[in-house]
Amino acid sequence: MPDKFDSFIAGVQGGRTNLESMVNSPTKEKKPVVRARKTAAGATVSPEEKKALDDIRNSRRGRKKPGEEGASYKRVGFECREDLLESFDIIPYKVGRTRKELFEEALEYIILKYS
Repeated sequence: MPDKFDSFIAGVQGGRTNLESMVNSPTKEKKPVVRARKTAAGATVSPEEKKALDDIRNSRRGRKKPGEEGASYKRVGFECREDLLESFDIIPYKVGRTRKELFEEALEYIILKYS
């Protein structure tokens, strides 16, 4: 039986056949890969900008601010020109606000302008 097991492990583990060597082998510490993100427009977003925006998104996810009353929301979906979306893609990272917040701000501006 050990011969079949060793040959199976050798095929899976790249030549290491001894179970003891696999169990006691030192493990390599994985380093996080930090890469700059490219937006659809080709602009580069630094890891710091991405982390700041992710922190903002996570801090508000599903929770209201103290004393804040919950608003009712309705999903809005529409098609938009690609060149507008490509230009818009970098803004959340630069200003540190979510896309939802920016779309709501734009909608409020339009309502104030045309009301």
